[in-house]
Amino acid sequence: ITKRAITAASVTKIAAKKYTGKAIKPLPVLKYNGKTLKRGTDYKLTYKNNVKVGTATIVITGIGNFKGTRKITFKIKK
Repeated sequence: ITKRAITAASVTKIAAKKYTGKAIKPLPVLKYNGKTLKRGTDYKLTYKNNVKVGTATIVITGIGNFKGTRKITFKIKK
């Protein structure tokens, strides 16, 4: 099996989130060729700067049949 690049998957946009003082961990939906990918099987997520107001980053890392990484951002508003 040839591993596919995780960057080839489409990712839903994450809407702005309200500041809570705690880590905010929204779950994006990834699709590849019309099939929804599974977190923990096809990819894993890590979060950066997701507590304070500003721009947070989700790092999507391919696992299993997927390889590479992809970063998406979302806003945390007051």
